[in-house]
Amino acid sequence: MAKRLTYDSLKTKPKFELTLEKETHERLIKYLILTGKDTKRNEFINNLIKEELEGKILDNGAYIDLSADPYYFNKNDLLENGKVTATQKYSFHDIDELFVFHMFPNNLDDFNKELETYCVGNNENMHAGYYILPKYKDHDETHFSFLYDSEKKEIEIGIENPNNIDNVFKSTDAETQEKKDKIKKLLVLKTERCATDLENGNLHPLIFIEMFPVMYSYHLNLQLHDLQEKHEKDGKLSEADIERRDEIYIEGIYLK
Repeated sequence: MAKRLTYDSLKTKPKFELTLEKETHERLIKYLILTGKDTKRNEFINNLIKEELEGKILDNGAYIDLSADPYYFNKNDLLENGKVTATQKYSFHDIDELFVFHMFPNNLDDFNKELETYCVGNNENMHAGYYILPKYKDHDETHFSFLYDSEKKEIEIGIENPNNIDNVFKSTDAETQEKKDKIKKLLVLKTERCATDLENGNLHPLIFIEMFPVMYSYHLNLQLHDLQEKHEKDGKLSEADIERRDEIYIEGIYLK
């Protein structure tokens, strides 16, 4: 019997020792020889595993990376209505109001054993997340809820009442509740610590945007690209440019 895998197994070398049934072993060897893949057995098995795992979400404490084909929404619509739907289409007419959504925090997903993926309910295309932006200067702490439909290619974004966070992370299953409480606790602690570090000037702006990568102002990101091009052209940035760049890093995350 094979040794039971645990999450500590992730720290070991990426190698499995497989014991095949005799018939499977023989058929595999014949197939590899006949198809000219006899020297590429590891590549063949790797590809089979990749195919089996394709599209499956196996974490709910990280992010679903949408940056290759991001989503867009109008920040004013979200602020005025408390909710908005982000899609992969946008208009250049409202570029100053445009936000780009490119990393989805699926921290409200549950693992579905039948579908073998993290998702919402029995729909492998649905994912849910919660996000908190810390207080900074005149920006209040803001809570967001997200619902991502990968089939329809839509993300529902809502501004949430912070007092409702316990209900959002509530579960009827004791084991699931324990996991959700842990995710919620880490999320709140991260927000509180970042707010304190920002206030005290102990958090570098670049580290800040890496910690809050979900959505970003489109037009401020363009300004960052302009500063990057200037840096590449001149070999350096002026103190004023560096100061402005660091301001954009932070301001670009907030809606106001």
